[in-house]
Amino acid sequence: MEKQVPYKKWFLYSSLLIFLSPIVIALVNYGVDPFAIFWRNYHAIVQPSERYNKIKFLDKHHSNYNAYMIGSSRIGTTETNAIETYKPDLKFYNLTLGASTLRQHADVIRYMIEHQFPMKFIYLQVDVYDNFVTSRHSKETLLYRFAPPIGEGTTWSFYRDYLMSFPFADLQRQIKTDLKKEKHSVRYDFEKTGRWYFDQKEKTLQENPEEYIKNELSFHKRSSKKLLASNAVLSSNLQALKEITELCQKNHIELVVFITPHNHVMLESIDFNAYQNFLLQLSEITPYWDFSGYNSVTLNNQNYYEHSHYRPHVGEWIAEKLFTTSSLSQPEDFGFFVTKDTIKDHLNQLKHQYESYCNEHKLTMDKGTNK
Repeated sequence: MEKQVPYKKWFLYSSLLIFLSPIVIALVNYGVDPFAIFWRNYHAIVQPSERYNKIKFLDKHHSNYNAYMIGSSRIGTTETNAIETYKPDLKFYNLTLGASTLRQHADVIRYMIEHQFPMKFIYLQVDVYDNFVTSRHSKETLLYRFAPPIGEGTTWSFYRDYLMSFPFADLQRQIKTDLKKEKHSVRYDFEKTGRWYFDQKEKTLQENPEEYIKNELSFHKRSSKKLLASNAVLSSNLQALKEITELCQKNHIELVVFITPHNHVMLESIDFNAYQNFLLQLSEITPYWDFSGYNSVTLNNQNYYEHSHYRPHVGEWIAEKLFTTSSLSQPEDFGFFVTKDTIKDHLNQLKHQYESYCNEHKLTMDKGTNK
């Protein structure tokens, strides 16, 4: 006689498992708190949510500032006093937000104006790379998500999503760091200047730059696929810049716009024709300073931690170029003021740089256009 399967017991265990799984997931997410959303101090987190923690801080302390540096993670290496030296009447906060775009910058600026943040000056860095990737990140990308009212949804759904998701890699990394009590590679300062620091990398670069560059893999990888911006992404980000300029004019906020000095390896991964088209369309919206291209700063890997982030002294060079008539500490080919009247000559200069770079490195020049 066959043994009967204990269906009732199996059903009970299955039901119990289904019922308990969400509770266990929520408890793990709350206990580890890998983005510093619920209870943990961001100092103890490997990669805390800048969008959540910085806006939360500024909601309470915006009266301490009257000017903002706004951009992706690449502006995060710049000290606020690099600009305050030239603008002593202003107190800056570095509102660097990883992988942020012009569309997201517009959302943040509108929020700050609506909530009456004191703002006299905006120092806006425009990344070619990040503005080609997207305009707004998916809400599933938890690290890059804004809480309402900047982000979509309700406050309840925002916290629910952080509790009920299962970001395995982030949880694993945070647990390993907690158990080993390792020192984090990035040091954040959300509650004073807003910027972040690569202390150990900076020390190593100062002591032995040649060895550092040799061992930093991102300087030695070449991308076979070129980054293009879709028409929808490009249109959204360009429209966002128009909104930013209009918001600043309407609210009497001084706006300075400049282009990121992408390291030559990163710039090489972007379709050159699409890059030039982006610069052209930007010039039709507002004048700006362009620090991109293949110049003596972007070609020198000693100016970068890796192919993505430039070092603090480059941020100082940018500020010096923007706010002084004589820039003695930086290369002459670094930074050009661009308007709709000078853009064609500037693009020709960038094309000449690009052709020389391709010839030197035996690369095939891009022939593509925006898709």
